Amino acid sequence: MLITFKEKRFALKDKVLKYSLIILLITFLLLSGLNNYLNLKQKNIKAEIREDLNMTQRYSRLEKSLEIENEVKKVFFSELLFLLSSYSNQLSYQSLIIDRQKIILEGSTAKKENIIKLLELLSDDNNFKQAELKEIRAGENYDFKIETQLK
Repeated sequence: MLITFKEKRFALKDKVLKYSLIILLITFLLLSGLNNYLNLKQKNIKAEIREDLNMTQRYSRLEKSLEIENEVKKVFFSELLFLLSSYSNQLSYQSLIIDRQKIILEGSTAKKENIIKLLELLSDDNNFKQAELKEIRAGENYDFKIETQLK
C-alpha cells in the first residue's frame, strides 16, 4: 500500500507541475504579447510626437517667413505711398489697389492739369511703367482712375 500512495503523490506532483508550467507558459505568452503591443503603441506615440514637432517647426518657419514677407511688403508699401504722396500736389487719393505688379489709383482733384502732371511724373519715374488714365469724370472735382505697373 505504501508504494501506491507514493505513486499517487508523484502523479499529483506531476499534474501540478504540468499545470504550473502551462500557466507559466500562458502567462509568459500573454505578457510578451502585452509587451509587444505596448512597444508598438509607444512607437506610434513617438511617431505622432515627432510628427507634431515637425509640424510645429514647419509652422514656426512659415510664420517667420510670413513675418519677413509682411515686413518687406510694409516697407514696399510705405515707400510706394511716400512716392505717391510726393506726387500728390493738390490731389486727393480715394483708393489704392495693388494686385501683384498692377496698381490702380483712384482720386480726385480740382484741376485737370494735376492729373496730367501725375501721369507725366508716373511715366517718367523709374519705379513705374505704362501709366494710363483709364477713367476721368468731371463734376465739382475731376475724379480719375489711373492704372500703372511696377517695374
